[in-house]
Amino acid sequence: MAAIGRFGTRVVPEMSQIIQRCRDRKQLVQGPCIEEFEAEFGRFLGSGHVRTCSTEYGRMALYFILKAMALPPGSEVIVPALTFWVVPEIARVLQVSESAAESQLVRARQAFRAEWKGDAAVGDMT
Repeated sequence: MAAIGRFGTRVVPEMSQIIQRCRDRKQLVQGPCIEEFEAEFGRFLGSGHVRTCSTEYGRMALYFILKAMALPPGSEVIVPALTFWVVPEIARVLQVSESAAESQLVRARQAFRAEWKGDAAVGDMT
């Protein structure tokens, strides 16, 4: 698995021109440029079981990622509490349990406090 850094993505200098050419040909969503990107991205990720797929929104990417993971029904997926309503709905459709990240943080804080009863101060988690 490879990750692209949140603030480290790079774009080619002629990106605007490429997008405009795709729009002019009415191939912005489908067409040879998308296929070329997916093939090149697959090569970037390396060998092994790699399949690429372009999505317009991150929530659709989440859907495809969760589908590809083939999580068994009842699995827990942690999502941000402040998110678009579709994100927890994706979990419902895939029959997995969505859990807000903030509630997970509260449970972690409680477990941390229960574990540390001595004088050692590790850090304030409030």
